[in-house]
Amino acid sequence: MKCSHCNSEIKDGEVYCPFCGKEIRYVPDYETGILPVETVSPEESSDDPAEQETSAKHRHHPIRMILKICAIVLLTGAMSSGLFRVMSLGTDGDYFYQKSAATAAFRSGHYERALSLAEAAEKLRGSSADLTVLKARILSSMGEDNDAVSLLQKVMEEVPGFTDAYRALADIYISRDEAQKAAEVILSASDPELVSEYSDYVCSAPSFNLKDGQTYTYSTKLKISADQGATIYYTTDGTDPDQNSQTYSSPIVLPSGTVTVKAIAVNKKGVESDITEAGYTIQVR
Repeated sequence: MKCSHCNSEIKDGEVYCPFCGKEIRYVPDYETGILPVETVSPEESSDDPAEQETSAKHRHHPIRMILKICAIVLLTGAMSSGLFRVMSLGTDGDYFYQKSAATAAFRSGHYERALSLAEAAEKLRGSSADLTVLKARILSSMGEDNDAVSLLQKVMEEVPGFTDAYRALADIYISRDEAQKAAEVILSASDPELVSEYSDYVCSAPSFNLKDGQTYTYSTKLKISADQGATIYYTTDGTDPDQNSQTYSSPIVLPSGTVTVKAIAVNKKGVESDITEAGYTIQVR
């Protein structure tokens, strides 16, 4: 179905549009009219006493009157019950109403109201992964990053495959300029689509053109490759490289003897890759 206000496609059961935040009307307005009451003019009334007596009996028969009253009571009760059910969709006791309203309030920037509605929904049905992620995003928007991080880490432990939790946590770290932590979260999700979505925050480890453990009897050069735009740092003494190590710019001439080469790549966001390591033996004759 579509929202009658912004014409966006929405799911059945939504009470508030998640895009414009306005209430969705499920019960159309009906125009009510009053049927005219037919009256009988004096000219149309019968002068026959027998007919008048028969008509009066039909109008005032006690059983007929009781049946009419019962029918009216039953009809009124049925209409009231149906109206109550329709109205209850928007009451505080409806979980989906609270959750949808919380989402709409969050997207509109009313964070305190959004949090209140999300907590009300949680009381009705307990916590769920998607509701907890919503609460975490609300808290983060309110400046409560530590509480938000704790909630998201809990979801990731309980529901490892719930990608939205990883995405929300990565967004928090990105907003705090902690690109390295964001990259670690993205890679820990083991979701290719998420990695592609946040490709600017993921840096692949460098690759060597020579296989690890090889022995050479002649002077040899090692070529190191990395993602486009990334800077490579390396060491040849076995220590772990960092951004203060030697910068790779051209193939490395391997020295004689046994040498261990380690390298990392750092992308434009400052995210460091894993370390690539290889050992070589050079025996020049």
